[in-house]
Amino acid sequence: MQVTPIDFTQNGTKGTLSVETSGTFPGSPAMMHYHLDMENALISSLKITG
Repeated sequence: MQVTPIDFTQNGTKGTLSVETSGTFPGSPAMMHYHLDMENALISSLKITG
């Protein structure tokens, strides 16, 4: 599997990383979005959507 960063946006303590994930699986390549909440320079919450 290969993950390629496409975009990153940040608004205050929230960020979204969009990546293209490709490999030998049905539906490849797939776009995935990592929704991050930051607290004290650490990830306090992570939600992954596709």
